[in-house]
Amino acid sequence: MVVGIMAVVAQAERKMISARTKAALAAAKARGAKLGRPENLRNQEAGREQGRARRTAIAGARRPTSGPSLRTCERPGRSRFGR
Repeated sequence: MVVGIMAVVAQAERKMISARTKAALAAAKARGAKLGRPENLRNQEAGREQGRARRTAIAGARRPTSGPSLRTCERPGRSRFGR
């Protein structure tokens, strides 16, 4: 029973923290503050390019392990889902 009460209190606190955070962000936006990391705000296109490069690198690293499985699924007469 004590654990249940603690869980309810923790959940209520989580909701209050979330509400305070959202209110503070809305107030900052209303004041005209720019939200986010400054380096991303200065050059958003560079940030997008870095993200693309990071995703490409991750995909390239996974290719050796996932490539053979995908080639098996793409054989003629089979769909990508192995049916």
